[in-house]
Amino acid sequence: MAKNDVVTLQDGTQLPLCRPNSCSDADWQACKDYLKANPNAAKAMQKAVTSTTENPMQMEQFREVMALAEVMKNNKNTPQMFQSLANDPQLATAFNEMKAGGMQAVMKYYNDPQFLHAVSVKMGGLPEEVKSAMRSLPEACKAGDADAVKKLLDAGIDANTKDDKGISALHYAVGVDRLDILKLLMDKKADPKVVDKQGNTLLHYAAGYGRQQTTEYFLQCGLPVNNRNARGETPLDCANRNKHQHIVTLLRSRGAM
Repeated sequence: MAKNDVVTLQDGTQLPLCRPNSCSDADWQACKDYLKANPNAAKAMQKAVTSTTENPMQMEQFREVMALAEVMKNNKNTPQMFQSLANDPQLATAFNEMKAGGMQAVMKYYNDPQFLHAVSVKMGGLPEEVKSAMRSLPEACKAGDADAVKKLLDAGIDANTKDDKGISALHYAVGVDRLDILKLLMDKKADPKVVDKQGNTLLHYAAGYGRQQTTEYFLQCGLPVNNRNARGETPLDCANRNKHQHIVTLLRSRGAM
């Protein structure tokens, strides 16, 4: 599980950090020592990360490279692949600069999404395992990939994340009928009262899809049974429209109208 940490820079500024799972104690300490001794570089890195996460295109490239790195760390051919990259005419200048310039040069290119994307392309695009690792939280839930969901949550991804359609991770977990994923999200403080852009609650989804287990779970959680979506429908209306008689019976037993 990724761990939060803080480093106090030489100028007294405190910088929040998140230690990756794969980082050894020695490497993590070396990273903190560098940041502490180079406050300007540390702040520039923080600014670059903030800029990246607020820019959808850069964020996609960042996710791509981070996912690629996660897969490569256990690949026995990784050293040879990097030697090939260093010898590539289009990348040689950057690699030579990093070799000569040390950590400062490395951080320069680490914060350059275009360079990182070029490295990924040179390596032949994204393997299937990288594409899987790149899934956002809603995508992982939609795929029913509980392992990916757990990794994303453990890495600090907000359990209330929605996709660009306004559909939450919780809604997708209901759609694929994965109570285990729902519970993973709820354990990380996902809001069970979330609605999509059409005003559909989780109970609307569970009733509309005919999900017995999840409908019972949400009723046990105390979700309102008579909330209406933007079309004026209650969860009972959704169950009726899709002819899920078992859900109709269940909802009516709990006071649905």
